[in-house]
Amino acid sequence: MNQCQYASTCPIYSVFKTETLKNIYIKNYCNGPKMGNCQRLTMRESGKVPPKELLPDGKMLTATHFNAKK
Repeated sequence: MNQCQYASTCPIYSVFKTETLKNIYIKNYCNGPKMGNCQRLTMRESGKVPPKELLPDGKMLTATHFNAKK
């Protein structure tokens, strides 16, 4: 199975509160044929650094998400 070269170091996964949600994103955006749908990967491939708030589906987290993480 193909895996995104950035999957093991992707900073977005540290903000998820549950492993279930994290694993859903990994399954849908980091592995296999859907990997090309990841907006973070798309930005990296175009030479840009994705903001830490950018989810793989293109949605943006707010400061509240980061402040709630303990």
